[in-house]
Amino acid sequence: MFVSGGAQGADFAWANRVAIDGYSIDVMSFDGHRRCQGPKDRIIMLTKEQLKEAQPWINKAAKSKGYTSSSNPFICRDWWIVREADAVVAVGQREGDFVEGGTGWTWQMHLEKDPVFLMWIFDQNVEKWFSWVGEWVECQGPPSLETLGRVALIGSRKLTAAGRKAIAQVKLAPLGARPPPAHTE
Repeated sequence: MFVSGGAQGADFAWANRVAIDGYSIDVMSFDGHRRCQGPKDRIIMLTKEQLKEAQPWINKAAKSKGYTSSSNPFICRDWWIVREADAVVAVGQREGDFVEGGTGWTWQMHLEKDPVFLMWIFDQNVEKWFSWVGEWVECQGPPSLETLGRVALIGSRKLTAAGRKAIAQVKLAPLGARPPPAHTE
């Protein structure tokens, strides 16, 4: 199972990538997200109350990053992208020990929620894959998503040609071969 935010750029490229192999992707959205892109039958509309539930996680992420907290609905939606994710795979830019922009908020909230570190980023600035294990570790190539459960696929709206190519190279499991998510409700 895959989940993303339906934004232009990397989110839309991820949705197209998983569709190539016959998968669907849940797209988190909210009233007022005018440019939400993704399969219409997979768009999950969050209520105002659900968006408010994200605030404690936004506050934790803001504190860790040295940011001012925010109630921006896009950042609130980002919490719902990683809320039940077992792993995060991103395309964006690293910024010291953090990730830039809205992708960084999503990344940091996942890290606050689950410091097991099933997290990878393709850094468009240096055109390489990295994993986060308390520090950046360069990877030999893209991660394999074959055994990761529910994966948040996120990234920059400013997707470069190298970022698009990186998304295309991520390996997915044959349809029907993915295990169920590691967590239960």
